[in-house]
Amino acid sequence: RMLAWTKGTFELTPADDKPVENPIQASVQEIWMEGLRQQDELQAMQDKLPDRAGRLTIPSPMKAALRELTPTEVDVWQTVWNHRDLQRVLDLSPASDLDTARVVVKLLAAGYLTVE
Repeated sequence: RMLAWTKGTFELTPADDKPVENPIQASVQEIWMEGLRQQDELQAMQDKLPDRAGRLTIPSPMKAALRELTPTEVDVWQTVWNHRDLQRVLDLSPASDLDTARVVVKLLAAGYLTVE
């Protein structure tokens, strides 16, 4: 998401001296390219997503069974349950923006979510 920023000031410093758990084993160039790839894919699916300020709702009664969802899909569904607007869901989802957007598109198509 930071790759889309057009202005701002920031500084990256370690929070403390304790060792980092699960450090990233990739070069800056690899991380940059992956970020650009995800940004491109997210841009390509914008027409399938509601507006970022749009409210997502859970249909009642919901015909689709939650047991059919993967753990990531349930996490995104629960984030929608708790927060409703797409931008907030993207901000709070445990998955990346791209993975969250993919799940939202799937949940909309399968009837787990609707747009208000």
